[in-house]
Amino acid sequence: IYSGSTAAYTLTTDDDVPSGQGLHKSLKVDITTGDASIAAGEQYVIEHRIEGTNVDHLMLGSANAVNVTLQFWARSRVTGVHCVALLNGANSRSYPFEYTIEVADTWEYFTKTIALDQSGTWLTTTGIGLRVVWNLGSGANFQGTADTWEGAEDLCTSNQVNVVSSTGTFGLAGVQLEVGSVATDF
Repeated sequence: IYSGSTAAYTLTTDDDVPSGQGLHKSLKVDITTGDASIAAGEQYVIEHRIEGTNVDHLMLGSANAVNVTLQFWARSRVTGVHCVALLNGANSRSYPFEYTIEVADTWEYFTKTIALDQSGTWLTTTGIGLRVVWNLGSGANFQGTADTWEGAEDLCTSNQVNVVSSTGTFGLAGVQLEVGSVATDF
């Protein structure tokens, strides 16, 4: 997790999961202190870093880069547009996309197929090869265009709601990133 300077939260595993999906635990972010006015250079994110040796077969940065599909369940006390981004380890290439939470504090399922980046530098060593980032709120310095590979550290769009604006929770469950254009069973 990466955090700005004002909001505070606790991360735990939780037994609350989407019903009927065979999942047993979820990630729970319990926001205990809010940040209603995120500064331009602040970011609040949940990040999964994937080692370069584990993404080498994706052929990132080449004309042969493949498609991947990300699927996950999310719940948020804040409804509206939320964002996820894929980034390289150097934070110099990013692909933010939007998903919308329709009902507060209710598990909702999301899937997104992404044509991976054909340019930029992507590590295939033991360094960070690919980052998957769920945004909870970021300032203007980290906002970009949805569904576009960009030469910046864009973690969200300007449509992103501020999940850390006040106390409450955010959750993730059943996260899966796989090669291809079909989301298979978790």
